[in-house]
Amino acid sequence: MTEPAARASRPALWFGYDVVAVRAGLVIWASTIIVGLVLRRFAFDRGTATAFVIVTIVTLGLLMLGWRLVRTQTTRHIRQSEGSP
Repeated sequence: MTEPAARASRPALWFGYDVVAVRAGLVIWASTIIVGLVLRRFAFDRGTATAFVIVTIVTLGLLMLGWRLVRTQTTRHIRQSEGSP
């Protein structure tokens, strides 16, 4: 495999962490919620209704964690069907 192709097939690393891993997604998800809601409250001087907070948490969870969970399960299924551990 050529060097650019080998680099493209590696998982994306950001500060040494695999950003497509579910654990990294949890950190990114929590950070986004905290920073976003704090910015909304103080920078834009807008209140944060409970319903808004709940919708924000659920929506960001689905969008930021959902595809990571699907990718993890798909990769695991492919490896098992190929006979790899």
